[in-house]
Amino acid sequence: MELTRARLLEFLREPEAVFWVFIFPVLLAVALGIAFRTKPVEKLRVAVVRTDPAVERLAALLIGTADLTVSVVASAEATRHCGPAKLTWSWERLARERPAASSVTYR
Repeated sequence: MELTRARLLEFLREPEAVFWVFIFPVLLAVALGIAFRTKPVEKLRVAVVRTDPAVERLAALLIGTADLTVSVVASAEATRHCGPAKLTWSWERLARERPAASSVTYR
């Protein structure tokens, strides 16, 4: 207990250490908060490729989400309408990347 008390008093005797540990992080957080406060939250763009009725139900659920901009497109126009630079996530891409249920591999 005495060692902890001694180290705490030693720390408090150094004003520069107190500044860098307690005051600087608060000032930095306030400065960055002021600098980036005008930037609105970016909405994610999602393309749902029409393949079956289940995908249509998924699209209806996603459209109700406030943080997403959902595009329901045909497979042929998906690459033209939603290129990689315009798209955050696509249902078709997830279906391609996800392995089939019978081919699960654990690593």
